[in-house]
Amino acid sequence: DTCQLYVGSVVLNRVNHNLFPNTIKEVIFQKGQYACTWDGNYYKEPTERCIENAKKLLTHGSMLPDNVIWQSGIKQGDGIYEIVDGVYFCY
Repeated sequence: DTCQLYVGSVVLNRVNHNLFPNTIKEVIFQKGQYACTWDGNYYKEPTERCIENAKKLLTHGSMLPDNVIWQSGIKQGDGIYEIVDGVYFCY
């Protein structure tokens, strides 16, 4: 759950950051950003666990500091906040 919640948190942080679009949908569909929009996973039925994690984030907000706006298999930005399941969460 941590990795999923962190990825969702990056999306929320991006919505509030001046380098990215202002809505969740625009952030997710920004060209080249989230593989789920081009590999078909975005359109699959979410699991109950995914729904609960999304509700948690929409209710309580990002679980990461506001400046954590990058996630990838490599370091991006100025520094690494945390690595979870091989995913780098960076600021």
